[in-house]
Amino acid sequence: MAPKENQRDGAKPFGPVECREEITTMTTSIEQTTPLPICKFPIELKALKALALLASKDETRYVLNGVAVSREGGSIFVVATDGRRLGVIRCIATDEHEFTETRPLIIPLDLIKRAPKPIVGHEVTISSDGKLITITNHIDTVVGKGIEGNYPNWKHVIPDGPVCAPRRIAFNPEQMRGFFDVGKVLVGYKTSFLLEQIAPTDNQNHEGFWSSPFILRISGLNEFFGILMPLSTSREDIEFIPGWVSALKEVKNA
Repeated sequence: MAPKENQRDGAKPFGPVECREEITTMTTSIEQTTPLPICKFPIELKALKALALLASKDETRYVLNGVAVSREGGSIFVVATDGRRLGVIRCIATDEHEFTETRPLIIPLDLIKRAPKPIVGHEVTISSDGKLITITNHIDTVVGKGIEGNYPNWKHVIPDGPVCAPRRIAFNPEQMRGFFDVGKVLVGYKTSFLLEQIAPTDNQNHEGFWSSPFILRISGLNEFFGILMPLSTSREDIEFIPGWVSALKEVKNA
C-alpha cells in the first residue's frame, strides 16, 4: 500500500497527477528485494554530499532516502529529490564508469555521510556487487547496504511549457535554503541563483498563485539542474504592499 503524500507544509508534489502517482508508488520499494545494479565508477564526493541535502529524510519514502547514480550513454546522472525539490548533476562518462545496466544505484545518506575524504583530487571510487556498496579513497573504505527498489523516473517531472513571468509566489524557506547549501558545496559562497518558472497560462490556482514548478540554476555551473515547487498559500499571507503602507502614501499625496 503506497504511503500518503505529506502535505503539512502546503507544498505541491511534482508534476501532474500521473507523475505524483509514479513517485508515490515507487517509494513502496522497501518491500521489494531487487538486487542492486552491479557497477564501479569514480565520482566527485562533493557531488554526492551536495545532492544528499535534497534527498528525503522521510523513512516512508524509502527509495528517496539516498542519492541515485546512473549511466545513460555518455553521461553519468547524479540525482536526489524529496518529492518537492529535485537536483541533478551531469558528469561525463568515461571507460572508468562501469555499469551493467541503466537502472540507478541508490546510495543511502548514511553511507555518503561516512564516506572517506578524497586523497588525491576530489574523487572517490564507488562499487556495488549487487548486495553491498563500497566507497573508497584507495586507503580508507566504508561498506554498507544499498537501497533496493526502483528510483522514480525523474525525467518525467521536468516540466513542459513556456517560461512565464511569475505572479505571487511563496516558497518554503527550508527547501530554498537547501539549494543554497548545495551551491556552497559545489562552487563555494560566491555564487548566484537563477529562477525561472515553467507554467502553462491556465495553470493558476484559485488564490491567484502559480502552482507550477520553478527551474533553479546555479551561475557558472551548467551541469546542475534543480526544480523547486512553490507553496500554496492565501492571498493575505503574501500581501506585497501592506495596507498601512498604502495609507502612508495616501497621506503623503493628500
